[in-house]
This record gives sequence, structure tokens and C-alpha cells, in this order.
Amino acid sequence: MTTPRAVITIAILLAAAAVARAEDWPTYRHDNRRSGATAETLRLPLKQVWRYDSPSAPASAWAGPAKWNAYAGMKGLKHMRDFDLAFYVTAAGGRVFFGSSADDAAHCLDAVTGKAVWAFHTDGPVRLPPSVAGGNVYFGSDDGHAYCVKAADGSPVWKYRAAPADRVVPSNGKLISLWPCRTGVLVAGGKAYFAGSLFPWQKSQFCGVDARTGKDSGPGLFKVVNSGQAMQGALLASDTRLFVLQGRSPALVFSRSDGKVVGSLGGGGDGGVHALLTKDSQLIYGPGSKTGWLAMQDAKTRTRISAFAGASRIVLGDKTGYIYKPGNLSTFKFAEHITLNKQRALSGKLKALSRPPKSRRGKKETPAQAAKRKSAHEVVKRELEKVAAELKRIKQDGGKSFNFSVNCPLAYELILAGETIFLGGDSVVCAISARDGKALWNAPVDGKARGLAVAGGRLFVSTDKGKIHCFAAMK
Repeated sequence: MTTPRAVITIAILLAAAAVARAEDWPTYRHDNRRSGATAETLRLPLKQVWRYDSPSAPASAWAGPAKWNAYAGMKGLKHMRDFDLAFYVTAAGGRVFFGSSADDAAHCLDAVTGKAVWAFHTDGPVRLPPSVAGGNVYFGSDDGHAYCVKAADGSPVWKYRAAPADRVVPSNGKLISLWPCRTGVLVAGGKAYFAGSLFPWQKSQFCGVDARTGKDSGPGLFKVVNSGQAMQGALLASDTRLFVLQGRSPALVFSRSDGKVVGSLGGGGDGGVHALLTKDSQLIYGPGSKTGWLAMQDAKTRTRISAFAGASRIVLGDKTGYIYKPGNLSTFKFAEHITLNKQRALSGKLKALSRPPKSRRGKKETPAQAAKRKSAHEVVKRELEKVAAELKRIKQDGGKSFNFSVNCPLAYELILAGETIFLGGDSVVCAISARDGKALWNAPVDGKARGLAVAGGRLFVSTDKGKIHCFAAMK
């Protein structure tokens, strides 16, 4: 017979287990790799527990794509600077945070009730969601500043001018800095990173400051001035590198130690602001100005590994990747995909090295050139053998990988929570099993569901109408 004390103990343990499974969503798309994936699992079905209604819809910085590119003869162009189409949220410590391009403020809501806790107003639109770290909230504004305020009450901690001067330009009926902070603020290793940038013909400022004080002098801190850049969209970070998106131009790579440019990822036709960084430092981003798909670049070698034709969103699980193309959601084995592409590239290189190059103007390959080519051939051959062995191991150790391809509604956003995939569509949010692709749940929302986040046992959905819906498990 179970005693009352035992019942209480079991209830406490169950509650503790539920809390242990709950996680925060402290920055845009969960983490600094912008993975869009959390280990937290929500118990379905969900019901709406509150909704926040902004008096005004988001005021996007950039209009959508042109109907066609007459010069290149291209139609069906994709939006390459759509980083602020909703009030994307972050969530931590029982609070929900978002930036507003409508009232130029960072907001804090109670995660349980949806009621306003505080708002911090700036002199320009706040286009990306705040990052939460160490009890503080960090965000950038079109007024050319980065801000740090206390998460508890919104009181200011520091304010840093990313713009080199107090010059303004008109934008969407407002005056903004000529160097707005449209990268958000990435916090890592006790430092806060952001940029002041708008047009490539104006100088940009890339900043790494102390996250506690906002100071830019000291080891690993910097304020670097560059030309020819248009930094916009959420920054990404690995242990040693920072990745900066540019919309119509390829992504840039910077050193975290000093803020200096390492190089760019991609070439003509690459670009976009939807991006994620894998654990092995491959950057997937797009949609690209010419291709309209997501490209995968190796951040170490800065070479293209692969491209996902027609894809608009990707999220990566432990061993399985989930890729969305219009009307379809399917899986792919991520490690196998990468290794296969490396194998193809090395095979092509080996084939090219296996024969002498065509002579030009009667000149034949010299013995020294032949020896150099054969030496390179042996090096590539050994690399190919290693890759073949790695591919064999991956196939033998399939592990926790799933395989399916299912039809699904139009999706603007895609995230992974435990073994559930959430998709944001047109006036709907739905859940699909990450194991087999079966539909699990759906609910209506007001507008296009552009932003999704899971934290503290709740699903938050941001729409293009300025609505934030909160869903929780039915009791």
C-alpha cells in the first residue's frame, strides 16, 4: 500500500524530472550555432494558454525580393534579407524576451501568463531577439547601439555605440543610424559580439566587448573597422570563429580572438540570412541570389561541400538531418552525406591527377612536374582511402538515424524538440514525429508562423502579424 508520504515523494520526483527535461531558449534559434534544436520534449497535445498581440505588425527593414531579375533573366527570386519578419522570441528563467521593430523596444513577458514585465525603449527598431546570459539581456538597435540590461527588471547595465558617428538616414518612415546594429548580439565566453553596418560602400564596425562591462579594450576584445561589408542577420560562432551574414553577398568569417577577417564562404550567387553551423564547422546558409537553395560550406577550408537544391529550411538532430522543400519534409543521414560528397570530390581530383595535363603550345610535362603530380596523386589516394573507411564505419554504425519523406503544409520555420519536429506554416503550427514523419498535432495561429521556440515546457510561435502564441501541454 502506498503511503501519503510516498505519494508526495513520487510527485516531487516526477515534477523534478519534468523540470530537468525543460531547457531555456536563450538566443535566436536556441544556440550560437543557430541549430534550432533542443533536447526538451513537449507532451502532446498542446493547447494555447496565452497570446500576446502587438498593436502593430513588424516593420521589416527590407522589402521582399523583386519579381524578376531582368539582367540575368531570372524569376522566382528568394528574399535574402528576411531576418525580421516576426517578433522572434528567446526564453529563459520563466521569462520570454523579444525585440520590436514596431515600437523600437526590447520586451519581457511572463512565460506563464504572457503579461508584460518590462520594456526597454531605444531610438530605433530592435530587429532580432535578445540574447540572455548571466542574468542579463543583450540586443542591438537600428539606432547604432548595442545594449545590455538586467533580465529581472530591464534596468540598463551598459550601452555601446557600434556606429562611428551620429549620422542618420530615413528608413521605413523613421530615422535610423547609418550604421544600425542588425546582427543582434552574440554572447560567448564572457564576450558580446555585434556589428554596426548597413551599406557595403560605407565602413562597418565589428565589435567584441566584455559582456559584463561593455568595455572594448583587453585580451580578446576589439573594435575593428572594415570596408565593403553589409553585416546583417544573426551572427554564428564556433570555438574560434565568428560567422557574419550579408544578405545579398557571401557570408564572412572572422577570428574570435581579434575580430580580423579570415575570409568569405562562397562566391557569386551565394548569400542569404538563414544559416546554421554544424558541430564540425560546416556552415549551411541561403537561399542564394541565383540558386534559391541552401549551400553547405566547410568553414575550415572555405570550400563548398554540398548544396540542397530547393531547400528552404534544415535542422540537424544527433545523426539525422531534416530538410524542408516546398510541400515536403524528408530526412538525410548528415555524416554520410558529408562523407559521400568528400568522396566524390576526392575521386574527381584523383582522376584529374591520374593523367598528364594536355600540352599547351607543344610543351610537354617535364619530369619534375610529373613527379610533383604523382606525389599529389598518392596524397589524394591516401585521403580517399581514409574517407572510404570512414564512410564504411558510418554505414555500419547507423545509430539513432531515421528515414522518411512526407508531404506537409507550407513551412516558414522548422525546429526540433526532442523527437518532435515543429513546423510553422500559414495560419497553422504543427508537430511531426522525428522518427517516422507521422503528423502528431496542429493548431491555428494568427498569421504566418515565422518564428518557433521551445522552452520551459512551452511552445512559442511568432507570426508576421505581431502575434506571439504560447502553447503548453493539456493537464
